[in-house]
Amino acid sequence: MRGPAPNRLWPLLAIFLTLVSAAPGTAFAQAIVAVVNDGLITDLDVEQRLRVALIVTDLPRTDENAARLRPQVISALIDEELQRQEAERLGIGVPEEEIDAAIAEIAASSGVSQDAFLARFRAAGVRDDTLRRQLEAQIVWVEVARRQLAGRVIITEAQVDQALQRLSRGERQFRIAELALPVYAPGQEERVVADAGRLREALRRGTSFAALARQFSASASAERGGDLGWVSASALPAELVSILETLPDGGVSEPIVTQQAVFLFQRQGERTTGAGEMRVDLLLADFGEATTFGDENLAAFVERAREEALSCPAFEALLAEQPGIVVDVQSDVEPIGLDEPLAGTAFSQPIGVASRPLVTDEGTLVVMVCRREGGFDEERRQQVRDQLRTEAIERLASRYLRNLRQDAFIEVRA
Repeated sequence: MRGPAPNRLWPLLAIFLTLVSAAPGTAFAQAIVAVVNDGLITDLDVEQRLRVALIVTDLPRTDENAARLRPQVISALIDEELQRQEAERLGIGVPEEEIDAAIAEIAASSGVSQDAFLARFRAAGVRDDTLRRQLEAQIVWVEVARRQLAGRVIITEAQVDQALQRLSRGERQFRIAELALPVYAPGQEERVVADAGRLREALRRGTSFAALARQFSASASAERGGDLGWVSASALPAELVSILETLPDGGVSEPIVTQQAVFLFQRQGERTTGAGEMRVDLLLADFGEATTFGDENLAAFVERAREEALSCPAFEALLAEQPGIVVDVQSDVEPIGLDEPLAGTAFSQPIGVASRPLVTDEGTLVVMVCRREGGFDEERRQQVRDQLRTEAIERLASRYLRNLRQDAFIEVRA
C-alpha cells in the first residue's frame, strides 16, 4: 500500500483542521472527513454534495435523508479525488468550456434553461464550483480511460462477426442501467448493502435512477446515468438474467453483492432482435473420415485449395479430381437456420475462400461461400464495433479505479 508523502500531507492537515470557510448563509469549521493520499475531503465538501444529492434525488431536506446519503456521498468524493489525482499525475485537464457544455447538456435534458438549472442549486446553498468539480471528475476520468486504455483494446472482425451473428439469430436483449457502490474492504460489505437498500428505497419512491447513478455510482457508466444500453442475454450472468426476467420495465433489483462492489440494476426494456435476413449460396465438401488425398494430407490439400481455388467453380473442379469427396451445393440458405459450426462459417467466411476444416458429428467439412446477400451493412458493423470497444474500455476503467483504491492511502474519519 502506497502511503502519502509526509512532507506534503501533514502541513496540509494542520492548515485544514483549523480552516474556517463560509458557505452561503452558513459558517462552520471544516473538519477533515477523509484523507486520500495527499488530498483532503472536508465537511464542507460533504455538506455541499449532500445538498446536490438531495436535489437530484428529489428527497426532502431532512436529517434522516442526509444520513442515508452521507456514506455514499463520501465514497463518491473519494473516488473523484482519486480520479483527479490520477489525471493530474498524467497531465490531463478539462477545459472550462467543456464543463460549461456539460452543464448546458444536463440542463437541456432536464427540460430547463441553464440559468434555471443553476438557480435551483444556488437557492439550496450549492456553490457553482461544487457542480463543476463533480462534472470535472467525470469528464477527466473518461479522458484518462481513453488515453490510457483505448490502445489496449483490440476488437477483431471475428468478434464483430460473432456479435452480428447473435443479432441475426434474433437474440434476446435487455436494456439495463447499473449503479455500483464500491466495497473498499470485506468488513464494509454489510454497510454498503444497507446503503444500496436505502438507495433502492429512494428509487421506489420515484427518484430518478440516472440521477442516483450520476451521483453515487463508481462505474464508468456513471457519466451516462448508469445506462449500459441493450445487452445480449448471452453476455450476462445467468443469475442476473433470472433477476431481470422477474422485473417489470423500470423495476430495480435487490442489491447484488460482488467482491468489489454492490450493484443495483434497473431493467428498462426487453426485445428480441430481428434476423439479419441474410441469404447465402454454399459449396460444401464432405471429406468423411479421409485424411489423405494422393500425396497430400487433408491439411495440405485444403491449404492448396485456399491458395488456388478462388471461386466456387474452381473449388468444385479441384474437388472433382479427388475420389471420395461428397460435394453438396446449397442455394439461397439462411445462416440462422444452420447448425454450428456451419452457421458461423456461412455468416462470416469471405466469399470465394475455402474454410478451414470443420469437424462435425458426420465428418469433416470444408465450406466455400459462393454468394451472400442481405444481413448487416458496414454502418451496422461499425456500430457493433464501437459498442464492443466501449464495453471493453469501461471494464478496464473499472479495474483501473479499483487498483487506484487498493494502492491509495485512504483514511475515513467520519
